[in-house]
Amino acid sequence: MKWTFFVQNKMRAALLLALVFALVFWNNWQERSGMEQLDSHLSMLYKDRLLVEGYIYELSEAFHAKARAANTSPSTLPATETQLAGADIQPLIAQYEATYLTPEEKELFSLLKRTVAQLSDLEKAQPFNSALYLSEINNAHRLLHRLSGIQIAEGTRLSEASHRIVLGSNLTAQIEMVLLIILALIIQALVLSAKALRSPVQQKFNLN
Repeated sequence: MKWTFFVQNKMRAALLLALVFALVFWNNWQERSGMEQLDSHLSMLYKDRLLVEGYIYELSEAFHAKARAANTSPSTLPATETQLAGADIQPLIAQYEATYLTPEEKELFSLLKRTVAQLSDLEKAQPFNSALYLSEINNAHRLLHRLSGIQIAEGTRLSEASHRIVLGSNLTAQIEMVLLIILALIIQALVLSAKALRSPVQQKFNLN
């Protein structure tokens, strides 16, 4: 009946090997998936958050320039002076709009574009209404402040998600190592048990 024992051991070893290889394959797939997510999060953090924060800062400076121009000569300011003071606003708006926007960010961004359009209309109006113009600029600054807050919140969320991916990758690597150690111990136990069964047969052969 010893041959049945060897067959059973081989079947068990084959099943264990198949199970371990399946788990290792699944673990590697999880790691690749995690790395892809991590790359996506880092890309979003740079393109859609850090760059956008730079756009917000430049827009804020452009609105400050418009406010300074409006305060220079409130009642007789030519339209060209305020227009030139914020000439880079539209390109910055276009760059910002090309990034990923959250639902709340889309709403605030629409309000910001509407404010920019109102400023453009006020610059063309005669006589120039400096009080209303400065009020719209203040409104633009408030919107930029709220948009900046979204960048911080989203950046924090992406950073935390990336940290969780790294922790998960470390955990799966440890699990894979444990599985390989268990596999090595099982194989060693099977080899030792096979040797123990063969040894009496060898002794009987030597006696004859």
